[in-house]
Amino acid sequence: MKYSIKGDPLMASRAPICQKNMFDTGAHRRLVTEINLINQHDEAPLFDGPVHLDVIFYFSRYSRSKKNIPGSAFYAGHPEIYTLLKWIQDVGKNIIFSSGCCFVAVNIEKRYADEPRTEFDIRKL
Repeated sequence: MKYSIKGDPLMASRAPICQKNMFDTGAHRRLVTEINLINQHDEAPLFDGPVHLDVIFYFSRYSRSKKNIPGSAFYAGHPEIYTLLKWIQDVGKNIIFSSGCCFVAVNIEKRYADEPRTEFDIRKL
């Protein structure tokens, strides 16, 4: 089953700085992502047992100064792949799959794109 999460994976995977009197943008972003995934999963049963995950994290091609970043189509910057995988496991748990432990095979790419997003496909083995 295929899923798509709009927005920069760099911002989504960062842990929020929580302060009592401030709006928690990290918690808000996570809530919006979870609602989006619930709508895409559409009450299908949770994946459990051995599953395979293919995921591509698309990062913004433009820096903060909006200058085009030259070079490869592959993104080699932060965050690390394992941090991004943990983010997928966190936001998808009990929405798409029963536990992050059910992943037995994973293919991950980090690429540049004009529209930042995360696209992934989960299939039962």
